[in-house]
Amino acid sequence: MSLLEHSEWCCFRRKGRLAIVAALSWMCLCTTFVGRAGVPADYQGKPFADAVHKAGPPNIPGIVQAALYDLGGEGVAYHDTDATNNGSGKLNLEPGHQKPHASAYIWHFRKDEGVDISFVKDGADLNHTNLVSPHLNQLYVGWTENGEWCNYTVNVTRSGTYRIKALYAYQTNIVTFDLNGKAAATCRLPVLTSSYHHWTIANIGSIHFPEAGPQLLSFHYGKGNNFAYFEFELVESPPTRAAEVPNPRNGLTLTVSDRALTEVRGWGLMPAPFDREPPALNVTMLETRTTTTQMR
Repeated sequence: MSLLEHSEWCCFRRKGRLAIVAALSWMCLCTTFVGRAGVPADYQGKPFADAVHKAGPPNIPGIVQAALYDLGGEGVAYHDTDATNNGSGKLNLEPGHQKPHASAYIWHFRKDEGVDISFVKDGADLNHTNLVSPHLNQLYVGWTENGEWCNYTVNVTRSGTYRIKALYAYQTNIVTFDLNGKAAATCRLPVLTSSYHHWTIANIGSIHFPEAGPQLLSFHYGKGNNFAYFEFELVESPPTRAAEVPNPRNGLTLTVSDRALTEVRGWGLMPAPFDREPPALNVTMLETRTTTTQMR
């Protein structure tokens, strides 16, 4: 081969290496992002735990119980429009509401905190037909008012988009979720029930968790509902397509995701010679025909 052809091929090899380095750099950048994602560093709340609930943050996919919001108090773990717990700290202090099918732990659950909590009772919630009947003694957040919210530290075991189901009662309101302090989902309670004590389960929307690991989920709600829990179900997505960038001379193949390949090409590091047969060059190091480098 001519000296000019040899020079062109050397340039091709250098640019090919740059493309690999660029793809690796992109993936490292993503890894750095993963490391920084999650519960904001300045958040002072802690996952709820007591003598009964010892499991730590709820896992997603899974169920997040509305009454098990974080510890930390008003303005940190929750915001309520008044300091009285109108269920555990008021209504359920009355003997007639201390149902024998429950216990003092349930009657007075988190009674000294501002979020209003009660439990499913045989007389109020289960003496009529529900679209979906909750379990007896199920804790729930009630006496809701506009502008209130609760924080939940959760453990996302798999990133992705999740369908949200809610066990709730009454009005067809709009509720929202924030993820790590940023708006993440606007959801609608789609089914109107007959009262605060007529229950249903419904799909209310979806949310995307871009990374796995501990995350801060904030639930914002308004007047007109009781909330028992939220179930997060992973929505399976099609597998990520990958593109192979071959070197037809030596069999070396770079496999990258669509996004990585787009980034590499966008940086101008994907040279045209990758699309054609390189000139023959009798160099021993180029004769490795079976090596494959894969990045996913």
